[in-house]
Amino acid sequence: APKGIAYVDPQGLTPDMPSVTKIGVKWNEGDSPEVKLEKIITQKYIASFPYSYESWVDLRRVGYPKLFPILGVADSDGTIKAGDSKVQTKENIMRRIPWASDDPQTKEDIANTGLPALGEGATDTQGQHLWWDNGASNF
Repeated sequence: APKGIAYVDPQGLTPDMPSVTKIGVKWNEGDSPEVKLEKIITQKYIASFPYSYESWVDLRRVGYPKLFPILGVADSDGTIKAGDSKVQTKENIMRRIPWASDDPQTKEDIANTGLPALGEGATDTQGQHLWWDNGASNF
């Protein structure tokens, strides 16, 4: 299996980190569907950089590409877990951007229609799953 290349922060602000992606690039017909999906989404992520919205949706939808962990979890709204220090997972990613509005009508609309559309007990937070982001298996 490929070993990956360690990330070295050129500014020295974060510790060196081993690569979280170990799948390589070569297509192997014998790979599992999950490995094939990871290869496709990782290449799509690279190809679509820096247009990040579609890549963010893919990350939330399928859990790929594997990324380094979030460094500023303490700066979140408290709904993002610190998770494993080696890799960002489907459990510790920012799932949505909360609405930031001082407009009373917008706040009312969010409370009356937006949050209920996300499901019972939904909150206007960064860790809130969306209706299609249901944690189901990719296959």
